[in-house]
Order: sequence, then structure tokens, then C-alpha cells
Amino acid sequence: MRVLSTPPKSVLSTAKASIVQKTKPKPPKLPTFTLTIACDLAFLLMTAGAGLLMYTLVIGIWPVTQSSLEKEMVEWMPFWALTSTAAWFLLTDGLRHWRARGPLPFDLAPEAAQELYWQRFELMVWAIASHLVLLCLCLLMPSQPLVSKLFLSSIVALVALAARKSVRSRKNAFAASMTIFSTAMLMITMAGALI
Repeated sequence: MRVLSTPPKSVLSTAKASIVQKTKPKPPKLPTFTLTIACDLAFLLMTAGAGLLMYTLVIGIWPVTQSSLEKEMVEWMPFWALTSTAAWFLLTDGLRHWRARGPLPFDLAPEAAQELYWQRFELMVWAIASHLVLLCLCLLMPSQPLVSKLFLSSIVALVALAARKSVRSRKNAFAASMTIFSTAMLMITMAGALI
């Protein structure tokens, strides 16, 4: 008479574990559109806060003796530049989802999405740095017209962008562009002290 042998306990426990894993429900994944809009809204709120801080800075340090018209033009400039850029990102992602013309940031690989949001963050930092350069020019060179100050601050921003494009490493490129902005502000301060 033939005796059937029972399988070892380790085989049974492995089989039970695989059945439990197959039947265990996976946690629900949030839709990529929800994640993208949430990140874009957080980005918009962050840039609005940074713009209000820049507005407060201009109000706080602007001398009474300098032109009030120039002050009115400079004080709201960073707020509108930052918030309009972040709102553009939000609108672009919303239209991309609505028209189904391209993938959203969270449809991409995690590294690609991280790179995209890093580029957006870097753009905001450049905008803040450019406005700080403009503010230094306005405070330290009050006799110069506003158009020339805008021109000089845009030249500094373009040089920083060229440095960013020429360096391959992301961290080194960001450090190089911030060094250019800091050096420009230092040179403006020294020039303003000599005038």
C-alpha cells in the first residue's frame, strides 16, 4: 500500500504567504493629476509668500528721500513675477491634462519629475536673486534711470543662466549661478560706496 507523504512545513508556510500576498489589497494610488495639481498649488502658495516677503523688504528698506514712483514700480514687481510664473505652471499642467496632449510631471519617472520641479524651483530662485540685484541697484545708485537698472539686472541674470547651462552637474550649476548673483551684489555695493 502506497503512503502519501505530506509536504514539509516550510513549503506550506511559503505557499500560504504567497496566497496572502496575492489576496492582500494594495494601498490605493493617488491619480497623477491630483498629485500634480497639489504640488503646483503648493508651489503657487510658496511663491506668493516669497513675493510678499520681497514686497515687505522693499517697503522696509526704501529710503524716504528716493523716488516714490520708482518704489511703486519695484515693490510689487517680484510678487507678480513669481506668482504669475507659478500660476503659468499650474495652468499648463491643467491644460495638458484636460487636452491630453502630454504626460503630467507625475506620469514621468520619479527622477524626471524631480528634475522638472527642481528646474521650476531654480527659476523662482533666479527671479528672487534678480530682484535683489535690482533692489541693490535702486538703493545704491539712485541717480541712474530705472531702465538702466533693469538692463543691468537682466544682464546678471543672463550671465547666471549661461553659467547654469555650461555646467553639467545640477548642484555645481546652481552654486555657480548663485555665486554670480552674490558677486554682482557685492560689486554693486562696492560701487555704490565709492559713488
